[in-house]
Amino acid sequence: MESEKPSTGRQPIWIPIVHGGQVFLSVVILGLSAYLIHGVYFDTLGYDIFTSLLTWLVVAYLLVTAYISSLHKFTHIFITIAANAGLVVFWLAAMGATARLRSRFKYDVNIYGCYDDGSAVDSTTCLVGRGLEKRAAVATKMGLSMMSAIAGLSALVM
Repeated sequence: MESEKPSTGRQPIWIPIVHGGQVFLSVVILGLSAYLIHGVYFDTLGYDIFTSLLTWLVVAYLLVTAYISSLHKFTHIFITIAANAGLVVFWLAAMGATARLRSRFKYDVNIYGCYDDGSAVDSTTCLVGRGLEKRAAVATKMGLSMMSAIAGLSALVM
């Protein structure tokens, strides 16, 4: 008697294309977050990096189990659905947290000078004229735009 091979349906061509887009956008988000973290570390940006790396792992699992015939036995429709739903939850949280971080920067400040101490994370120190509220960090217009871009791209990755 012959052993039965597990039957797996072929995926439509658009599924690996969507997964490739997810990986591409997560690389962009990783780069933007890493650039901002070089100046000052925020937990939100660290979470964005974690979610990017998690996306790579999930997409690698989904593609490998779908296209390598010896690994078809490790795939199941419920695992696929749960992995994609989990990524949606993580990216939704990343989008909301990054948008919240961006909204915290609402006062114009005068910066008297910044210097970089050479470390990889949290390396920039700026002299700031205080106004209404004590600030732990300041962001340039480019930094604010990058935070907005991370939040928007997080919505696209979902």
